[in-house]
Amino acid sequence: MATAAATDDVADVVVVDGADADVVELRAVERRATRATSRAATTFGALEDGPVARADAAMTAARRAHARAGVLEYDVDHRGVQVPSSARRFSMTASHRRVGASSVSLALYLDTVLQFGLLAVVLAGINAYSLTTNVTDRAFTASYAVTGWDATAGADATTTCARTYETGGFVLSTSQGSRCGVPTLASFYNCPMRCDYEGAIGTFDATNACQTHYPCTLEKVLTTTQTAVCCVPRVAATVNKTPKEFQAVSIVVTVVFLLFDMFYTRNRATAAAIIKSSVVTASDYSVLVTGLGKGNEWTRQQIADFFSHYGEVVSVCHLTNTRRLVTMEREIKNAVQRRNEIQAILDDNEGANMDEKINKSILLRRQLYRMIALKGTKPTREALVKLDAKIAELKAKVVALGENGNSHLGSAVVTFNYEQHAINCCEDHCGDYGESIIDRCTGKHSPDFNGRRLIVTRAPEPSDINWQHLRRRDSNWEVVATAIGAKFVLAGALCVGGVIQYVFEVLRSNQLETITNEVAFQSTASTTSSIRLQLVASSTSLVVVIINGLLDRLTVYLAQLEVYKTKTIETNMLIATLTFVNLLNYVVVPIITNRCSSKADGVCNWYVPGGFVEYAFYLQVFNVLLLPLRNMNIKHIIQVKILAPMSKTLSMQESLVQPPAFQLARSYAELLKILGLSAIYAPALPVSYAVGVFGIFVLYWSKKYQGLYLTTAPPKLREDSFGITITARVINLLQILFGCLVFYRFDDGISTTLWANIGIWAVALIPIRRIRRLCIAQTQLANSTDDVSFVKNAGLHGGSTDDKTDHEMPEMRVTQSPEVTETRSRRVRTAFLCRMYQCEKSELMSKGRLGLYHPPIPTHASPEQLERLLKNYEPFGALVPANANYLPGQTQSTGGDNTAPPFSEKTRAKLDILASFQRRKSQQEHHL
Repeated sequence: MATAAATDDVADVVVVDGADADVVELRAVERRATRATSRAATTFGALEDGPVARADAAMTAARRAHARAGVLEYDVDHRGVQVPSSARRFSMTASHRRVGASSVSLALYLDTVLQFGLLAVVLAGINAYSLTTNVTDRAFTASYAVTGWDATAGADATTTCARTYETGGFVLSTSQGSRCGVPTLASFYNCPMRCDYEGAIGTFDATNACQTHYPCTLEKVLTTTQTAVCCVPRVAATVNKTPKEFQAVSIVVTVVFLLFDMFYTRNRATAAAIIKSSVVTASDYSVLVTGLGKGNEWTRQQIADFFSHYGEVVSVCHLTNTRRLVTMEREIKNAVQRRNEIQAILDDNEGANMDEKINKSILLRRQLYRMIALKGTKPTREALVKLDAKIAELKAKVVALGENGNSHLGSAVVTFNYEQHAINCCEDHCGDYGESIIDRCTGKHSPDFNGRRLIVTRAPEPSDINWQHLRRRDSNWEVVATAIGAKFVLAGALCVGGVIQYVFEVLRSNQLETITNEVAFQSTASTTSSIRLQLVASSTSLVVVIINGLLDRLTVYLAQLEVYKTKTIETNMLIATLTFVNLLNYVVVPIITNRCSSKADGVCNWYVPGGFVEYAFYLQVFNVLLLPLRNMNIKHIIQVKILAPMSKTLSMQESLVQPPAFQLARSYAELLKILGLSAIYAPALPVSYAVGVFGIFVLYWSKKYQGLYLTTAPPKLREDSFGITITARVINLLQILFGCLVFYRFDDGISTTLWANIGIWAVALIPIRRIRRLCIAQTQLANSTDDVSFVKNAGLHGGSTDDKTDHEMPEMRVTQSPEVTETRSRRVRTAFLCRMYQCEKSELMSKGRLGLYHPPIPTHASPEQLERLLKNYEPFGALVPANANYLPGQTQSTGGDNTAPPFSEKTRAKLDILASFQRRKSQQEHHL
């Protein structure tokens, strides 16, 4: 509930009534902060590198760091503050709501998998009728008839010939081809067939017709004599009409997809609200403002004064060009880490022995360690000198950046003291450029900022902002060129993958034809031939799965080269791209490369042993069976089990055991791929939905295990921005098109079913929510924060009002544990955050839980750069008071009296309790 999160650490804050009293108190805090800021340059500069912490053989400290990086469950105290000593792993049966208290994105993903699993179960139930009908109406036969003119009898004679091979199986019997009702999709191999001998009268041998008159379709393996007396095969008893139930089933499936779209959208919003109610973050109070102009010189105070017409403002931070600082900081960190590791190896006299003749397994481990951990660097004194020179060069470049790391990009994040004021601000401004155009056409004008039309939306999470991507390219042209280049590379890779699949499909078809011809001449059933046919289909499917895995990795790599301002946008684009690649590779390419003539009856090899339908079935099965294997990170296992024990420094050991990130985009794409394969192949193979249900079951538990035990928590993204429903709509459209135009294309009346389905599908395109937003005033409530202020929730501006006369940084006054030796990076980061939150180091875990907006801290930057970065992102020393005067064009419901704190009776009672707790605490401290 919001109560726990909303009351975190507010017991340490003096609770006063009224906004004026708050302002008086916070002005005193601002004066103290100003005095502390004046000595910041010397303080940051005083943080020197400490001794390098050494690793221990048991990897105790590294494993502890590994555990802290995962998704952990905590107990909370009477104030709702997490108790660090209670950290523990979640159980596999933990509810999504409990998981959401530590990782909202992981909880929402698991909830999505569960909902899609229910959709698959419903669709499997609907298609059970088609599945049952296919099995009961199975028309595969183990014999065929040969007819010809019998001169002796003076009439046509018919001989029944036995097929000595397996004509069907579980997969084929459940497919629509089992009915043998469509000439163009039937096969002479296993469907009812009569073979007419059309030779000269008197040459038909009815007695030995099965061994004399072979079907002419075997002409490639027939002798000249056999070809002269071959019979012409024809599919018997077929009706060129769509099965009756397909129209009804396909329409019902489309309706279910439409209802699921509505259900999922609403249910996801509800689930997100429930989960978010226990996790309050800075984004709940913040708005993202764009349109300020690139390189603008607006001060934070000017922007705050403008937005104070909606309520009290806690902070304003410009989004700046941090990409170079972040990139160089990462390079310095890696170089320092390798430098310290090599120094430790040399100190232990192991550097000279790296290449000596020792046990081969030990030598292999050392070589692997050098290649992965040391990036190929040989641990020598010369390498140490080179790394020292590289580190000095990189540090000089960071210092030389100067103001280049703080240039404004035209966007800013404004944090209000109350969530309701952030909501009011968004309601009063356009949320995108489309709304801006509509407003201009309708004559409506939102308040402008010094003549600029602003776009205001709810701010992304601090962890959602791609700080390393902010101006990753120097110009918009480079951004576009990189995106286009990545798409061309991906298109080329898809073409190469398609060619490889086509080659394997030709080999499969040729092998299938060879085996088919062999069994046609056999006199007894051959188990070996049946197994070979299954292997032909399954091996080709496995090749496709492997190719798709390679394309998947390439897609992720190319996405990392492109520029996205938030991880939500990056995730959405990657989900769409991966789903497109998966469906193209698993559906479109196999259908195109599989040959099924629409002109000649009876020669299609889709519904024969080893044919396309069995191939599609194994494709889905292998995709599911390889799910746990794809979740394994082989490189990480090698690092933890083999390389980490060899580390000499704690920093290197921690980096090797650091768990990989939970790949949210891949996980969503995996879910959509399973559903997409099931839905698209279901018209021909209804059992696909059963495979899909099993696949989603495996996916849910494997991903839950992975997220809770093997990886770090995914960043908190905007749950309402995921394109999951859009992708599901595309999957439904593909099912309609493939069902009507590929698997049931033979019926002239199929167009009616096609357009009926498209009409139902198009209902989901109606922007109902946008229409309601334009026509009906929507009232949003601040549910996440329970109207508790940001200052109270973050514990800002609290503590004693006495001046601090010492000149040490906050973390310098805290006695460190003897077993922990902090590096300069950790010390600078702690100092920076303590300055931001205006707290002691011991308070940082509780006061820093809201995660204020700031980029990764460049711990090797100059003190002046750190100070400039701090000034751009730290909260104001005092709240910018609300301005009740209306802006020109401001809506009445967003200004005036609505700028006052929205205290509800529930919140007032809660704050009274906290105030009482504070008084008791003060009295106890006084007696002590």
